[in-house]
Amino acid sequence: MKTNKIIYLTFLIMACNSSNPESNKEELTTQTITSRVSVDVDTPPPILQSNFKNIHDWLNDICSHDQPKVEISKFEIGLIEGEDLKGNKEYMLHLIGTNTYNKANHSEIRNDFIPKNAYFKLPKEFAQNLSHNQILDKIIAELKDFTKSNTFEQSFLTNAKEIKFSRTNQIIWSK
Repeated sequence: MKTNKIIYLTFLIMACNSSNPESNKEELTTQTITSRVSVDVDTPPPILQSNFKNIHDWLNDICSHDQPKVEISKFEIGLIEGEDLKGNKEYMLHLIGTNTYNKANHSEIRNDFIPKNAYFKLPKEFAQNLSHNQILDKIIAELKDFTKSNTFEQSFLTNAKEIKFSRTNQIIWSK
């Protein structure tokens, strides 16, 4: 299943304007224009059964079984929050690799790597008795801990410029 996600782009347009018709001097003025672009992204299956016990297992699997077809400049780990059928809170991580392509007068960000197991549903015990901020801190700590592992150091992830936890916009690792 795919969902339509809207991305807002902001463009800065610069033009030369004569502020005084009698003057030969030109003044630089700027105008900001916001545009939006729709991008199709895969959504997780409605009932995701995870084969992994923890974040390390999930990332180890990606490093062992997936390989980007092109070099990736940034990996982003996102967090999806929801509820199960009984109304209990659920948390799911997802990983994508992105590149920025500079065109003649604009930049374009593309998802150039989506691993087979792009989604990982955190076990219920992971967030048990924790506040929202504590859950985010725990995720960040485990992601940073993974970057110290041999698996990470020998993986394609280290070819990127950075790995970011997109929920908090925090850099987990960078060159």
